[in-house]
Amino acid sequence: MLLVMVGSVYSCKTPVIVQNDTYITKQERPISYTIISPKKTKGKALVVILNTAADTINLLESPLVKYLKHQQYTILLPSHAGADNLEKVSFNTLSNRKQDIKELIQHTDSVADDALVLIGFGEGAYLCPALANETQAQKCFVINAGPYSILDEYSSFLNQSESEPNMLNLLLKANNLTEVQELKDKVQAIIDGDVGFDKLAGGSDYYFREYQANPMMLELMKARKPVYWIFSEDYPLVSNKNRTFSKELAGGLPNVYLIDIEGKGNFNNPEEMKELTTVISSLISSD
Repeated sequence: MLLVMVGSVYSCKTPVIVQNDTYITKQERPISYTIISPKKTKGKALVVILNTAADTINLLESPLVKYLKHQQYTILLPSHAGADNLEKVSFNTLSNRKQDIKELIQHTDSVADDALVLIGFGEGAYLCPALANETQAQKCFVINAGPYSILDEYSSFLNQSESEPNMLNLLLKANNLTEVQELKDKVQAIIDGDVGFDKLAGGSDYYFREYQANPMMLELMKARKPVYWIFSEDYPLVSNKNRTFSKELAGGLPNVYLIDIEGKGNFNNPEEMKELTTVISSLISSD
């Protein structure tokens, strides 16, 4: 069932249509999504925002989405698959995720002009470069992703002598755990290929291992269009070693631009999201 709401958030002169729906892929995998489009005109580009989970960042009320609505972009917000164990086993692989998003883009691209922009947070950040290389994306914004995979960053973060407590608590809560050692053991068990399929929330063990086997840096090396690799200066989940390597890597790639912004990568903090929005707004329509 299609739910349609008409609103005007950023400006009373910018009415939009908000649609919540579910698309069934060719492989009969359901993927729910929200699409926000200008009410009276075709969106000047389709902006796909990929996130780890719907509640990770309150995107609908964020300065970023308000800016995109005000500038008459069409915004696609795909939900993350794998809500239950059956979905995790059957659907939740990197290759399936890419294919599902590509199909969803094709399904919805008639509501915007041909231009396509990708913005990724969390798991979505690691997905963005690969997706950009397999679509006609003109630009890609990768937010706070390390050069390898999210599993590698989990491992590096958890094995520091002192892990940043707020991020540590977020990871424990997200995985319904209370003990740090249990989280360490689960991450290491996935890396080691132990039997099982759902040690961590948000994806199957195979899903996490598939990301690790296909590190993001390989997709960055193939980038044909601009990739803006944005780091919050005090974001704790990317190690200093990997951050240094990321700068060296970006310096040698013609289409990858590394940008530092202030903050801890908490984009539910309005000031941090405003700074990120300022950076994106300065680049999204540039040649």
